[in-house]
Amino acid sequence: MHDDFAVEPIPGLPEVPPDGERILWQGTPSWRVLARRLFQFPLIAAYFVLLAAWSGASASADGAASGDVAVTVVGTLGVGLVLLVMLGLVAWWIERSTVYTITSERVAIRYGLALPMTVNFPFKVISDAGLKMFRNGTGNVSLSLMRGHSVAFPLMWPHVRPWHWTRAQPTLRGLPDARAAADVLAGALDAHAARQAAEPETGESGTGDPVRVSVTTAGKTAKTAKDDGGSVAQPAGSM
Repeated sequence: MHDDFAVEPIPGLPEVPPDGERILWQGTPSWRVLARRLFQFPLIAAYFVLLAAWSGASASADGAASGDVAVTVVGTLGVGLVLLVMLGLVAWWIERSTVYTITSERVAIRYGLALPMTVNFPFKVISDAGLKMFRNGTGNVSLSLMRGHSVAFPLMWPHVRPWHWTRAQPTLRGLPDARAAADVLAGALDAHAARQAAEPETGESGTGDPVRVSVTTAGKTAKTAKDDGGSVAQPAGSM
């Protein structure tokens, strides 16, 4: 089978990181988590079960034969099953085509199977981050960008925080172990803030102050580095 990403020198990155930059963590979303949280499999399944029951009861009340009632119920459930299979394939496609990378200097999101691209978010353009965890340990890590830096919600979907359209937040979504990713990010951002504070002669306007990473639901708080002198996050490359 053809490997769509065979030209990558390092999986998830369009080029080898510069000297001094280290890859700290890489991961991919889980298609099972995406199916449940992004595509809402339980709600869709419940909807079609209720619809099938209602259709069967309605057909029976109209005097339909038991065979016709069964056909109505099975047909409705079949439509729901086809929809779930299609959405499951999309979730699998997202898992296969996505790599999240945290380095000592940035967060990179490689996504897209038909038109793959990698978008870099240097720590100096990240104002804060948020970890949302679910009871089973899965979750999302979202990045808030400083004013003047933005991404397009439709372009980055589904790797954006839900319901945040006007100021889209890039998101490492559907992580099997979201806490581990958040801990790595917190440490990397703290280290970046320390370096910025120790090297004022670089001419960058950052203060080196740590930025909090808030946690919701079953989550906690991580830390990011604040630097008002960042440049706009641009796609690092496409293949």
